[in-house]
Amino acid sequence: MKAQVESGNVTWDVIDLDGGSGGAGCGTLFATRAELGVDVSQVDPKFVTDDCGVPIIQTFQVFMYNKDKYGDNPPTKVTDFLDTETFPGKRALFNYSIGALEPLAMAAGVPGDQIYPFDYEKIQGAVDKLGGDLVLQNELAQQAEQLAAGNFDMCMCYTGRAAITPGVDPNKIGIVWDGPWVAYDVLYAVKGSKYPEAQGAFLNFIATPEAQNAFTVIQPYEPTTIGPPPDVPESFKFWMASTNQDKITNPGIVDYTYLAQPGIADEAQAKWTEMTAG
Repeated sequence: MKAQVESGNVTWDVIDLDGGSGGAGCGTLFATRAELGVDVSQVDPKFVTDDCGVPIIQTFQVFMYNKDKYGDNPPTKVTDFLDTETFPGKRALFNYSIGALEPLAMAAGVPGDQIYPFDYEKIQGAVDKLGGDLVLQNELAQQAEQLAAGNFDMCMCYTGRAAITPGVDPNKIGIVWDGPWVAYDVLYAVKGSKYPEAQGAFLNFIATPEAQNAFTVIQPYEPTTIGPPPDVPESFKFWMASTNQDKITNPGIVDYTYLAQPGIADEAQAKWTEMTAG
């Protein structure tokens, strides 16, 4: 995408990114909302962290475990993810810095509201403690396959992916609602597109409760817009934070303002690669 913008040959019009990468490119790689006439007044202001993006879905990564594996002594708090003596077994994690560093920090005892700036020494300690019990997955499809097959012990998994995967049985999966990590996707209009009017029209559409609620009833990540929640299928409620508020403790939320600072996201990826290279 960067090569497209720099060469003046833009063939992508809108891209779905994390707000750290997107915020870092706001105004250079991405058009501002003001340029395109995009209105985000129906989006919750806490999700709007730059002048270019339109937040679209809240994604929840939670501590899941195999009920058959742990029986009458299941994990109950996020720090149990590192307790391999009481809860032996493999721990699965998506192999990407943003979304791996945060859950590991909380598992290491960092409060959800103190994740940033990253304490790389503490996170490195978590990686070292897990050793060969840490299984890194390069594709989210692997998470879904393991959950469906029942051949997993623990994972920091994305709820929306699990909810729509055939064969995933909520009766066999436990969720620890202590220390869930919340992120959200952001849409950006690529600068130099040949279709700025279409970019603006699409982003204005997606910035409404009608558009975002329609997505949530298909895949139960949650909207970033203000207003009444969507009427989701009953089967989704097991997986959704909004229907499990009474169980949630110590949540963490992504800080894109921090991650968009020069060099921060690159450093995070470099540190993560260094930690897991062995």
